[in-house]
Amino acid sequence: MDLPSRPEPLTARHTIPRPSGWLIAATFASLLLLLVQIMRWPLVDKLSVFVEPFLEMIVFAILFIVAVGSLIQALRRSRRTNLQSWIPFAICMATTAIVVLTPFDAIYLNANFRLMQARRTAVANEVIAGRTGPVSNHSVSCGDFIQLSNPDHHLSEGGMIVVDHKDGKPLVLFLTFRGILERFSGYVYSPSGEPPAKTQFCGDGREIWQVAPRWFWYAS
Repeated sequence: MDLPSRPEPLTARHTIPRPSGWLIAATFASLLLLLVQIMRWPLVDKLSVFVEPFLEMIVFAILFIVAVGSLIQALRRSRRTNLQSWIPFAICMATTAIVVLTPFDAIYLNANFRLMQARRTAVANEVIAGRTGPVSNHSVSCGDFIQLSNPDHHLSEGGMIVVDHKDGKPLVLFLTFRGILERFSGYVYSPSGEPPAKTQFCGDGREIWQVAPRWFWYAS
């Protein structure tokens, strides 16, 4: 009677190869860069408009260093290994293409508006009806700066909205970006459905367009 054969010992060809250091570095650098691109606007809010660009530059530099290092490594091994040695460099190049071609800002701002539209509309109507929070600053030409309550702090950058009462037609601005001088942007609620003027909120409107009924994008 034939005895059952013994299982073959586990050899190198049956083991799963460990990822190389360059593959790990390329994956980490790519994911980090994509995360920074996706979270650019919240990072600007947390770090300020001056610090956030330096963070992006550092992350881009990391990806560039990894891309160059993985390319040199692939060229050295190209004669004695297969195409797997090119995977880290390909990951870096694919990530760069995604960052260049994908409108991350537009995607984020669209999601920001859609997710918060209902609550922003409710808050704007409360403000117009006179049920407002404390006015932290009052300007005849620029409007009232109203501090939002803690649950609604995330609706506008810095937790503050701007209410303009020019010509008896109130407009409520929810900020998505606050720069220096007159540079800012956000979504404006207009109960009348009329778009904000170019000089509204003491700004210099470079981009004004309707995004929904009674809602407008305003960038100065």
